[in-house]
Amino acid sequence: AQREDSMVLNTSTGKPVFALSNRYTNYTSASFSNDESYLAVGTFQGEIKHWHIKTATESHSWQAAPRKEYGSSSSKAIVDLSLANNTITALTSDGMMQTFKQP
Repeated sequence: AQREDSMVLNTSTGKPVFALSNRYTNYTSASFSNDESYLAVGTFQGEIKHWHIKTATESHSWQAAPRKEYGSSSSKAIVDLSLANNTITALTSDGMMQTFKQP
């Protein structure tokens, strides 16, 4: 099956305000900034992307590190994100919590 784009919709109008290409990426979590101008998304591969919603531009990205004790088979999928005070906190599927500072 072909994957579809991930959309952020205006809940008042139902119209899309932002689209993330989702052809090759599985987005597993998302969090808005307090002022709703930024969106952080996590992926199955452990990548975190930070998007400016109005301009639809990616402002930064990070890569979560897997738990080293388990080697390359360790999962690092982002299962939860928090975006607050210029900091992104990510919980990975192997139980690691990591913090990333926004530039």
